[in-house]
Amino acid sequence: MLSSYITLIHKEGKDPSKCGSYRPIALLNSDLKLFTKILANRLGNMMPKLINPDQVGFIQGRQARDNTRRAIDLIEVINKQHAPALIMSLDAEKAFDRLNWEYMLKLLQGIGLQGPFLTAIQQLYSTPTATLKLPGATASIISIRNGTRQGCPLSPLLYALSIEPLATAIRNHPDITGPKIKEQEYVISLFADDVLLTLTNPAISLPNLHNLLATYSRISGYKLNIDKTEVLPLNMPKEMKNWLSEKFHYKWKERSLKYLGIHLTNTYKKLYQHNYPPLIQSIKSLLNKWKSQSISWLGRITTVKMSILPKLLFLFETLPISVPKTVLQDIQRSIFQFVWGKSSHRIAKTVMMASKRQGGLAAPNILKYYEATHLRQILGWTTLHTRTRWAQIESLWMEPIHPSVYIWDVSNQHKAQPEALSAVKFTLHIWQCCKNKYRLISQKPLLTPILANPSFPPGMSIMFQTHWKQKALFTVQDFLNPLTNKPLTFETICQKYQTPHTLFYEHIQITHFIQPFISKHIQRPSLTRFEILCRQGLPREA
Repeated sequence: MLSSYITLIHKEGKDPSKCGSYRPIALLNSDLKLFTKILANRLGNMMPKLINPDQVGFIQGRQARDNTRRAIDLIEVINKQHAPALIMSLDAEKAFDRLNWEYMLKLLQGIGLQGPFLTAIQQLYSTPTATLKLPGATASIISIRNGTRQGCPLSPLLYALSIEPLATAIRNHPDITGPKIKEQEYVISLFADDVLLTLTNPAISLPNLHNLLATYSRISGYKLNIDKTEVLPLNMPKEMKNWLSEKFHYKWKERSLKYLGIHLTNTYKKLYQHNYPPLIQSIKSLLNKWKSQSISWLGRITTVKMSILPKLLFLFETLPISVPKTVLQDIQRSIFQFVWGKSSHRIAKTVMMASKRQGGLAAPNILKYYEATHLRQILGWTTLHTRTRWAQIESLWMEPIHPSVYIWDVSNQHKAQPEALSAVKFTLHIWQCCKNKYRLISQKPLLTPILANPSFPPGMSIMFQTHWKQKALFTVQDFLNPLTNKPLTFETICQKYQTPHTLFYEHIQITHFIQPFISKHIQRPSLTRFEILCRQGLPREA
C-alpha cells in the first residue's frame, strides 16, 4: 500500500540534460489516495487556525492572488517610504523531497496532534517505497527515507506545517526587518515552499536571515539554492548594492523578478509591460497553431475555455492593473476568428456570449471576466476584520478612512485619497465603471460603514471604533433588526454582545445616523446580488 511509481515531469524552460530540471511526481495507488485525502480533509479544516495568514498555499480561504496583490502593495509602500530595501524570492532545492521525517513528526506532536490521527501519519511515513518509471522500463525499488511525496493529497499541508516555524522565526527576529505601516510589519509571505521576503535595512537583515536559514536547514533538511534565489533591490544606493552582491551571490535583478508565475516589477507602472504582452503573444500563437486542426466550432469554444481563458484569468486575478480596452477587444476578436475559422460569422456575438440558459453558447466574454475578477477584490474590504494581508495593508495605509467608504457612500462626498495605493485606485476605478452599468449598488446601501466613515464623525474616533469593532458591528445592516427593519435596541445589543451600559450615548448617535437607511415599510430594503456577495465576504474554499 505504501509503494508508488515516480514519474519525472520536465520543468518548462529548464535544461533537459540536468536532473534538477525534472519534478518527481509520485503515482500512488487508489486506496492510499483515498485514505490520505480523508486525512487531508480533516487536517485542512484546522489549517487556518494553525497557519499564519502570511502562508496562502493550500489553506482554506486563501489564494495565490492574495500574495501577489500584497507584494505589489508592499513594493509601492517601500517606494513611497524611500528606504533602501529588497524583494527576495527564495528558491529551495527539492523542498518537498528533502523534508526530514523526524523533524516533521516531532512538529506534529508539538502542535497537539495525537491518537489515531498521528498514528496514521506515522504509519504512512514508516516504510514507503517507490519505483522510478523510465521510458520503456522501470528501475529497481527505492526505499524512501525523507520528503513528502508530490502527488499525495496530504503532502502540501504537512509541508505548510513544517515551514511555519521558519516563517515564525523570521517574523519574530528583531534584526530581520520589513516595511512598516502603522506599527504593523510585513516581512514574509509564502505559497507552500515559494517564499517571498520584503526586507528593509538589508545590510543587517540578510546576514541574520542566512544564520536563521542555516539553523532551520540543519533540523529540517531545507536547502537554499543561492544561485536560483532572485533579488530585486529597491531604492538601494549603488555602493550598497555592489557590496551586497559581492557578499551574497544571488541572481540580482534590475527591473523585475518572477514570483508565482508573474513578474513583479520595481514600480507599479511597469507591471503591464512585463506581464501582458508575452501572454497575448502566446495566446495568439496557440490560436494560430490550432486553426488548422479539424475541430467543430462548438469544440473550439470549449478549447478556448480550457486552454486560453485560464491563462487570462490568472493574470486578471493576480495583477490589480488596468488593461487597455483595445487590448481586451483584440483578444476577443482573435477568439472569434479562431472559432469561425475562414467561414463567416453566422451567429451574433452577443448571442454567442450569452449563457446557455438564455439561449446562447456561453462563449467567453473577456471584458466581463476582466471586470468580474477585479470587482471580486472589493469583497476583501467589506469587513473590518480582514482575512487577507493585502486588505489589511490597504486599510492601514488609508487610515483613518476605511476603503469600503469609497464603495458604499452614495453621497459621493469622499474621493479617493491622492496618496492611496495604486491597486486601490484601480479597484475603485473598476467600481465606478461598473456599479451603475450592472446595478451593483442599491439606493441606500445597508453595507455603508459606520466606523471609519467621515459621514459619521463620531465613528472616526479611535476609542469609538475600539468599542464597536470588538463586537463585529461595522455597517448599517449590523445595527438593524432583520425582522422589523428597525434599529436594534440598546437592551438587545447589551444582551447579544455583552455591551457595557456606558456605550448608551454612542448607540443613540448610531441610531440617529442610520435613520435615512430605514425603510418606512416593515420589509427590509432588498440587497443587490453583489451586495449579498459582499455581505458574505471572501469565500473560504481553498
